[in-house]
Amino acid sequence: MVEHTDLMRAIAAHKLYLDGRTGGQRLMMKGVSLAALKLDQLYLNTAILTGCDLAYTSLRQSVLDEADLFSTNFFDSDLTGASFVGADMRGANLARARMAGANMERADLRPGQLVQWVERQEVKVDRVTDLSGADLRDIKAQDANMSEANMSNANLSGANMQSGIFFGVNLAGADLSGANFARAKLKGAVLDNAKVDGASFVGADLRQAHTSLEQVPLSLRVQLDDHVAWISSNGKDGKRLTLDGADLRDADLTALDLSGAVLSNCDLSGATLSDANLCLVQLEGSNLVRAKLINANLQGANLARVKATEAVMIAATLSPMPLLNAKAQKTGQDWPADLRGADFSGADLRGTDLRGAKLEKTNFEAANLTSADLRGANMPAANFARATLTGLRK
Repeated sequence: MVEHTDLMRAIAAHKLYLDGRTGGQRLMMKGVSLAALKLDQLYLNTAILTGCDLAYTSLRQSVLDEADLFSTNFFDSDLTGASFVGADMRGANLARARMAGANMERADLRPGQLVQWVERQEVKVDRVTDLSGADLRDIKAQDANMSEANMSNANLSGANMQSGIFFGVNLAGADLSGANFARAKLKGAVLDNAKVDGASFVGADLRQAHTSLEQVPLSLRVQLDDHVAWISSNGKDGKRLTLDGADLRDADLTALDLSGAVLSNCDLSGATLSDANLCLVQLEGSNLVRAKLINANLQGANLARVKATEAVMIAATLSPMPLLNAKAQKTGQDWPADLRGADFSGADLRGTDLRGAKLEKTNFEAANLTSADLRGANMPAANFARATLTGLRK
């Protein structure tokens, strides 16, 4: 382990180096133990700490932008509010690290390739970057590359992951509540049992992403993949998902893109469709009893005659879907969501957007419509008996 006096001297010389002053020298340490030290609020931009042991070390609010942290050990370290913009963190161990509010924009956390000698033979081994169980609340990771990283059981609530690259990332059991994955590349990501309440996946690539689909027959999983390919290629590849009367009870279809699918008369009771893209989906006559559609996009969807008693649809969007021409330009016409004759008795519809929806003879008895938006909705003979209408807009 490096002597504390020598370390402080090297850090001071690095600060002079960053400032371009006489006597400055870039901090370069490889394979050195710096474990369990207090190194808060330091400027370590561009420092080289390859393979160093920083386990249990405190680097709160320190700046390590563009630093070389290849295969560095940050196990159980306190990195709260630290900055790693553009840092090379390939193969690093960040398991159980506390990184709330850290800035990881453009950071590289792909697997790191290590060269080992086994019986006089050079062997190259890929070491996956480990963030399992890490506290990543409210981190900024726009444009970061975390492909294949292990982020299982990590807390990413409120994290900004926009436009990041997460091919094959393991997010099993992670808390993604309120996280922003807009336009992120999540192809092949593992999302089994991840908590995604309030998370945004708008424009994200979720092809071949794994969710909790063990109870779904393999043939249906193949159809789901074909449907995503159909969407991504504008109908040139794959095949539109068309089911009638399928048994999807308790299925976890979280954050899947099922836009335009035909799911008429399906049994989706108890299913989870939170954050799913269901715009223009055909659900006519389906069973959605106690289903979860929190933050789901149902623009222009057909839910006529669905049975959705006690369904949870907080902040779901059922506003009209703007119609586009062949050049993907808005035509000025909209396709309204159709909920005619549907039963939403006892459902949780807080903050749901029902603007312009067709609600003829729709049953909202005892439903919670607090802060829901029904402006422009067509509601002849709709039933709102005993419904909670606090803050309702109409």
